[in-house]
Amino acid sequence: MTNQAKCITADIYRAITDKVIKNELVGVKACTSRDAARTAIEPLLTANRVTFKAYGPHSDARFDPESSAPAIWRRKMLESIIPNNKRVIAILDKNRGLMVDQETETLELFRQHTDDLIARHLTDADAGQQFPKAMNRIMQG
Repeated sequence: MTNQAKCITADIYRAITDKVIKNELVGVKACTSRDAARTAIEPLLTANRVTFKAYGPHSDARFDPESSAPAIWRRKMLESIIPNNKRVIAILDKNRGLMVDQETETLELFRQHTDDLIARHLTDADAGQQFPKAMNRIMQG
């Protein structure tokens, strides 16, 4: 795929996912507690973590040159992980007032991580912000 085709694909992907996610998130409500906010994002983070462990670049499939894991990983990234990340961001944005300490910075690192994932999987972008480990604890307690 040429760079121009990848950019067009990336633009189309962003437009479609943003529209779908906005439709799904119409009416995202502010939570009444940190626990409620965590409860809202936990299933999304868990789904992403399980997918990453099973198909991600550090899975056992990386040792098998004939594995279809890279193609599955790309599909899961585009269809599941990135949309889940965007949902998490929308929920946390809506509940920013419940955040403490460095959680707003963690959210922004996660936002950059998501943007970099999109660029990495749809263009020739390399590297980028890694998943901030503090996301595993955001809104807990």
